[in-house]
Amino acid sequence: MTVFRKHLALRELRANIRDQDPIKARLVLDHFHEFSAMEQAWVIETLAECGDDFALPLLVTLAGREKETPLKFPELTELILRKALDSPGLVVDLLGKNSAERPYYAKIAGELALQEATPLLTGMIMAETDPALLAAAITALAGIGDAESVRVIAEMLYAGDNGLVGCAVEALARFATPGAMIRLAEKLGQDEATDLRIIDVFARNQDEFSLHKLNELLRSRSLVRRNYCKKKLVEIGGKCVPLLIENLSGNDSDSVIDSLHILRELGDKTARFPVRQLINSHPRNANVRFAAYETLASLPCLKGDYVLASGLVDPVENVRITAARAIDHNLDEVLAAGISNMINRKDEEARGIVKAILDGQAGRIFLALLDQEYFRTTARAYLSHKAHPEIRDFFAGLLERHGDDELAAGIRPGAAPDEAVLRDKVCAVDDSRMILNVYRTVLNELNFAPVLFQEPEKALAWLEEERPLLICTDLNMPEMTGLDFIRNVRTRYAKEELPVVLVTTQDDRKDNEEAMGAGANAILRKPFDAASLAAVLMQVFGDR
Repeated sequence: MTVFRKHLALRELRANIRDQDPIKARLVLDHFHEFSAMEQAWVIETLAECGDDFALPLLVTLAGREKETPLKFPELTELILRKALDSPGLVVDLLGKNSAERPYYAKIAGELALQEATPLLTGMIMAETDPALLAAAITALAGIGDAESVRVIAEMLYAGDNGLVGCAVEALARFATPGAMIRLAEKLGQDEATDLRIIDVFARNQDEFSLHKLNELLRSRSLVRRNYCKKKLVEIGGKCVPLLIENLSGNDSDSVIDSLHILRELGDKTARFPVRQLINSHPRNANVRFAAYETLASLPCLKGDYVLASGLVDPVENVRITAARAIDHNLDEVLAAGISNMINRKDEEARGIVKAILDGQAGRIFLALLDQEYFRTTARAYLSHKAHPEIRDFFAGLLERHGDDELAAGIRPGAAPDEAVLRDKVCAVDDSRMILNVYRTVLNELNFAPVLFQEPEKALAWLEEERPLLICTDLNMPEMTGLDFIRNVRTRYAKEELPVVLVTTQDDRKDNEEAMGAGANAILRKPFDAASLAAVLMQVFGDR
């Protein structure tokens, strides 16, 4: 259109407005995008002065035709809503007509909560097939908020179109009624992406039903769902603590462990007594005991809490190390005296206690017991000959800061080169710092050089430059699961080039199959020790 023809078009539009001829005016507005910004502004201002019956359909045509127009002229949206508010019946009439602008009228009906539009919108969902119109109708019904619409919207959860399903999820979230939450819960377990959206809704809603559903999903067989629920429960915080504490008395070990991990993250002191009760019940599953002591290590305990000291004689080394850390966090005179009496037996159990204190880097216990001759002699022998260099350096530095230079010098290595440099490297990835401490001790005992990562992303970056003998990875990690980590490793190295062992507390067939499908060479159950890890190494490497 030339400049001259534009002037003719604008003149024609003036005549159409004067004659109230919407059909001819719409033909002129088909060329709206060819007008200058000043001319476009004039058109909007002129229509603003016209009656609602004439102007509203034309303004909606301008707003709905091109996304850029409302962005360029924000007053256009306000003008449409003002006229719609003045003439709600007109909006409903236009919504009922078969036009390209129906999604926009549905949007207006939702924003203005026009109850009288509900039957039309419900009919659209039941009869129409156009995704854009259906999405607009679903969103509009959520804006109106008529509880009778929940049933119709819930049917769209099974529409087979991801966009419409997501729209229905968000619409039901806006209702936030018990009925809407129940409908969302009924949808769970059919599609992972939709499940994560529903979990988000429950986490935002945080009513009693939603919190219970999140808690139930900790027992999901899907690793992704479980991890996502754990993340959301940590974000929710104190409101979910009573449910998590209730889980501790359950028979599902995986749920108990996950609940303990969340309570540890939250650091809620109300969990202190229930966790102590759990330990006093002597759980048969060592992973539960490990997680319980790990949680207590992050919580303030009662003075002289002797239940902690009992962990030092646990039959599983990993648990003993974790108990030592928990005691170190809460050490007082009563606990120190109790541990001293335990060590004074000078038997195999006492030596295990000393080793746990050292491997756990329990510095406060170490200093409290240092005057005891048996402890001092046993600790010196272990640190100078068997401990990992990092542990040795930790205690040597601690001794130097407390003025015991003689013992510090006695446990430091001599002038010989660090033997760890000559060892094969084994990479371990786990989000638990305590588990990494266990890896450090166990791998050192097996004469490997441990390379430890709490974040899988950093391990992947290290693997760009390094190739260890073996990788051990946890399954349940918050930002990247062990399965995803293994898949990433397999984009760089084949199974024969770099073996990966999945190390997990769980023994779920689905997880096992997924792990092997992702490229794991073997699966190792927690809690592990030098013997069980050595057995897996034999399985992976055979006679190599």
